[in-house]
Amino acid sequence: MAWAVAHGTRSDSNEYVDLAEILFRLLLTGIHALHGKVAPSLSNSVSSACRQRSAICRLEKYQHPIGCRAQTAALFKLDAVDMKTLSVKQPWADALVDGEKTIEVRSRSTPHRGPLLICACAAPKNVFWHDHVDHVNRVFYAGCIIGIVDLLDCRPMKKSDEYAALCDYQLGAFAWVTKPISFCRPEPILGKLHLFEVPDDMIVRVGNDEDDWTYSYPPPQGEIKLTQRCRVLE
Repeated sequence: MAWAVAHGTRSDSNEYVDLAEILFRLLLTGIHALHGKVAPSLSNSVSSACRQRSAICRLEKYQHPIGCRAQTAALFKLDAVDMKTLSVKQPWADALVDGEKTIEVRSRSTPHRGPLLICACAAPKNVFWHDHVDHVNRVFYAGCIIGIVDLLDCRPMKKSDEYAALCDYQLGAFAWVTKPISFCRPEPILGKLHLFEVPDDMIVRVGNDEDDWTYSYPPPQGEIKLTQRCRVLE
């Protein structure tokens, strides 16, 4: 930072210098932690620098659909930052992101907390829902990104979780407690059995009150004809 001020570049490279300072201070914090001691003044400086960087991220030229994580990685030519992702079958994937379902029931626990990307499994791909606004039947998107939820807790399932989970109680199962954040553009993606990661640059938020909404895109699984074998949810 002193070098930048001395050479008159502080005003032009303010954001870059702040980012470099944060990374340098975090590196020093890690070295101190390895030796079993972290200086309080250093920790306070890092917190202050991080708050300054958060303010910078609110500038229009640094806005990002998810946050400033991918932008920071791009500035320093680092590997893309990934988001934890969970594959969920339809119609439960939409229900989680829409907030109608706030508990996902799984056979395993997870230590992860925070933003969790929900993607729809490739099958089933012929489940429809009735749009009461436009009075048409629309197919649930399959094999793609659906949206983001906030994973608040992961604990053993209780009998009282049935309503929020939209399913019956399962002995030995875990309740992943979530809160909806946003729908995303339905970028095609190959799901996996357990948690996996998706690069931030593939994730673009959309909202129900915007023109750029999820169902404005063609179904990733292609056009599916509504037949008697298809499920239609009200």
